[in-house]
Amino acid sequence: MDEKNHIFYVTDHGKQKIFSYHLDSVLADPSYKPVEKLNLNELQFPNKYVLLNDTLCIGQIIEPTGSYGFNQSIAKWNINSGEITPMKYTHPEIERKRVSFAVSKENGIYVECYHHHDLFTICDLDGNLKYNIYGRKWDSTTSNAKQYFGDVVICKNRILASYSDGKERGPTTDDLPTQLLIFDLKGDYIKTLDIGYRIMDLSYDDRNNRLLMHFDDIIQFGYLTLDNNLLN
Repeated sequence: MDEKNHIFYVTDHGKQKIFSYHLDSVLADPSYKPVEKLNLNELQFPNKYVLLNDTLCIGQIIEPTGSYGFNQSIAKWNINSGEITPMKYTHPEIERKRVSFAVSKENGIYVECYHHHDLFTICDLDGNLKYNIYGRKWDSTTSNAKQYFGDVVICKNRILASYSDGKERGPTTDDLPTQLLIFDLKGDYIKTLDIGYRIMDLSYDDRNNRLLMHFDDIIQFGYLTLDNNLLN
């Protein structure tokens, strides 16, 4: 989302292109067609990205390795030129990185939560490490057999991350997280919220101060109002 200019971007990995949509035109004109923003490099492309300004993003970059494998990293990405600049820090003990990430321009940080390691990392917007936060089940084994963190968002001065606590992964979605862990911006643990539904994605609605959630469960969408009592 580019909230300043009322534009949202959609990545089409089949066409290897990014399309831009002007929100007002989408709502007003049923025949509206998007604008082609950028051609993607098939050997190195963003999977998810957050705008810092009109040009620069912080993104999750995918580099395919062979027919099905890939490497993953966090980088600065110029959405106009396509230039990618990797961030400085990556954890030295993790061989195969699989993460979700969130960015806070206001607090000058981004957070990486590891799917298959009991770990999340807080860095500044230049990629300098601030904190590594290790869970009680941390190890550096290269495996996708267990699920730890899912999605993550930064809500004002709190980090909220969905968490599976090392559930064994299987053919169903039973390993999806049903809990939210709440931390401050230094990674200090505050509390755990039991949501009771299998969480797929999180999004923060800052205007209404609420957490929007996408579930794979008996309901598909829900929200949680984030008052001070809930976050402290």
